[in-house]
Amino acid sequence: MAFLIGENKKIIIDKTLIGNIKEEELQSKSDLLKMIIMLNKIGLDYIEVDNNIIRILSNLLPENIEYIYRIENIDDFKTYPLGFFFCTVVEYSLFIEINKMKTYDAKIKHLIVEIDYDDINTENKIIKLIENFDFKSVYSIRIINVYNDLFFEENNVINMIRHYAGSNIKIDICADNRSYLATASAINALINGADSITTALFGIDNKYGLAATEEVLLSLKYVLKAGISGDTTILNILSELYEKISGNVINGMKPIVGRDIFKYESGVHADGIEKNPATYEPYNPNAVGLERKLVIGKHSGSKAIVKKLKSLGIECDNDDIKKVLKFVREKSIEVKRGLKDEELIQIYKKVKEL
Repeated sequence: MAFLIGENKKIIIDKTLIGNIKEEELQSKSDLLKMIIMLNKIGLDYIEVDNNIIRILSNLLPENIEYIYRIENIDDFKTYPLGFFFCTVVEYSLFIEINKMKTYDAKIKHLIVEIDYDDINTENKIIKLIENFDFKSVYSIRIINVYNDLFFEENNVINMIRHYAGSNIKIDICADNRSYLATASAINALINGADSITTALFGIDNKYGLAATEEVLLSLKYVLKAGISGDTTILNILSELYEKISGNVINGMKPIVGRDIFKYESGVHADGIEKNPATYEPYNPNAVGLERKLVIGKHSGSKAIVKKLKSLGIECDNDDIKKVLKFVREKSIEVKRGLKDEELIQIYKKVKEL
């Protein structure tokens, strides 16, 4: 499902499964299989797996999906038939060790070598790295722990790597979120010459987190118009499945997939949504499997309450609305949140009994 930026083909690698799935906490292998299939459906080119995922699923990896295998140690390299995978990822120091083995060329066809941003972010560091090892045998360099967006704009490191390591080498960027710029850095990397980016669903990964897969997909689709062909409407279902498998709870206000991001309350906001949703929303909530929802609370106006009551099958006249509005604000302040539908109905019934 590769896409184009300009005339250049780009791909997305997702490593959600690395370090986030614990066999002892997994209730059902079928849930994990569903998650892998859905990750593929939303538009990802490659799904990164490791020995942990292989051990859990045995020979059950869904077919017709491209995988990248992560080598964590020499045993992973020696014992697993790496030819099954399109690419193999290995950290640089382990790569040096593996490269000394005679079976290296026969075992790995496409190798991605991970190198830390701080070890390759200047021309002198790149030259030293290239002098220490010939990268002609490497398919791609993955630069990890990229946290500075200026990485691509000042002394473009991507171009410098290709200058010294060879123009054919692929560059993958794995941005972390320590500066809260991971998604922006990933998109910027694609614009500035990277062949691929590595992301994780919801950005959940290491200490700082990564570029969030869903944020990248929607940015490419609606901002860059990059022709993403995956089905993003299943993101809500995928979120629920991830929560079930991992035990992690996705914040209700998480961009793109948060269950509360399309809730609206204030009078002007509610009126604007009613007239033209595009005034407040960059894309239709259906695009990610969510629904727009009007929440009644202390900021709501009479129009919002009329609209909400009407959606609940209640027609309310002007005199009653003023009373309902008063009780709504009092109740919302008391409970410190928006009101549930049943609470609003109770308030309406109370007003009618006065």
